[in-house]
Amino acid sequence: MSKKTEVQLTVGNDFWTPEGLGAVGMQPIEAISELVANSIDWIPSSKRKGKIKIIVSSSEIQIVDNGIGMNLKELETAISLAKASNEIRKPIKARKGMYGMGLKVACLSLGWDIHIFTRQHGEEELLLSFDARKFKSDQSKQQVPIYFSPSGSPLLKYGFSEGTAIVLRDLTCGKLRHDVIIEIISEAFAPDIKTGEVEIEVIYEDTGPIICKAKEQKLIMRTDLRDIIIELENGTKCEIRGFVGLMETGAQGSGKWGLNLFKENQLIERLHKVAQRDGGLFPFNIHPKHGKIYGEIYLDFCRPSFHKVGFDYETKEWRDTQKALQNILGQYQKESGDFRKNKDSNNERRKIQQRIDGATISIREKMEQASKSSGGEEIISEAPNDAFKLPNDDWFRVEIKKPKEENPFDIGCPWTWDAEGNELVVFLNPAHPAYKFVLDSPNEVAFQIYTECAVMSCVKNYLIEEKNYSHADSELFAFNYFSWLFEGRKNK
Repeated sequence: MSKKTEVQLTVGNDFWTPEGLGAVGMQPIEAISELVANSIDWIPSSKRKGKIKIIVSSSEIQIVDNGIGMNLKELETAISLAKASNEIRKPIKARKGMYGMGLKVACLSLGWDIHIFTRQHGEEELLLSFDARKFKSDQSKQQVPIYFSPSGSPLLKYGFSEGTAIVLRDLTCGKLRHDVIIEIISEAFAPDIKTGEVEIEVIYEDTGPIICKAKEQKLIMRTDLRDIIIELENGTKCEIRGFVGLMETGAQGSGKWGLNLFKENQLIERLHKVAQRDGGLFPFNIHPKHGKIYGEIYLDFCRPSFHKVGFDYETKEWRDTQKALQNILGQYQKESGDFRKNKDSNNERRKIQQRIDGATISIREKMEQASKSSGGEEIISEAPNDAFKLPNDDWFRVEIKKPKEENPFDIGCPWTWDAEGNELVVFLNPAHPAYKFVLDSPNEVAFQIYTECAVMSCVKNYLIEEKNYSHADSELFAFNYFSWLFEGRKNK
């Protein structure tokens, strides 16, 4: 194995550790799910079947796939902040990856010693090898090596002629239960598993290989969600898909009831059971008597949180979804609460189904909203010198603050934002471990890069919610401006 090239670290060594970037709030199973999602992004639809192997032991975690692999330039993005390869992946709206940070954060959430093997069809294999512990102890190191034709490749071991294998050692997490991994991964990627597009196998040190299977709930009644349309502020019409039903056996004791909420076929919220008063979808307060409800709902137009663990309840799209589903979910809450064993006859079930179906009839009419208009064209004043310039003479400014409130953040949320008109305010969470880490770092660049990541993330969301940008256009804008965010904001 000979060294091929080196990648220059874009920020101080301490930042690239489980105590730095890896401390932004991912749980181990969430990190594994994120790496599996990345693997699925690299498996083109032209493949007969994508295969992903999750190998877990007490000392090592591997995620191995038979995707298209990465070339040298794409592999370099694995150690670059807020970059993602889009040229050969699925279109941006079909990808599970959104922020260009998932692989990096997930790897550093799981371990200190990271090895990424990758090979494209007909090309020789590459290996990026990064030991964060060594880099932390030796601040003079600034280059990460990429090797050519490495030995000991997991791709060869599992017979993959192309693909990517991520090997994590010097783990930061405790022993992971294989049954938990299988259950969560099976649920998280159920749509891809059901279609047969991908096969996910878990190999654990104490067990043989187990293939993840999408579990089908036994329902005594079911309502498919059809023709429920959400109109976004930019006029785009998006459909809510999926189903809601009542399970044959209630799950009040185990808590395994509720709604699995997906975006682009990836599970974002598992067994959602949150009332509207707390920001959720269910119109009535949650009660154990609702433990027969189960559903799978696809909300491709709603924005997830930074780590894709839960949706952002503050967006207009989420609020519109609440309104669109409140009739049918309210009826299911009522029927689950009223359900008795003497309602087990087919006649009683038909009556319940008729009441539920009736609750869905007027959804489209109730969701139609008059278009918002100010009655005239908006007059845009001349943009300040420090503003971001947008098409049609529009603009906005960014200000970074620590919040006045003592604890306005969800735990694990590194930043948030607010906007009024053309003023975007980015709030950094001073209680977050990553904030404290970069603030105390002797390397000033670490804090600058951290704030740039916060600004980039918030700018994208601001453009989508306030300026009617598409997800793809907002990402393109943010990436184009990222390199000079704190260099005078000159218009390119």
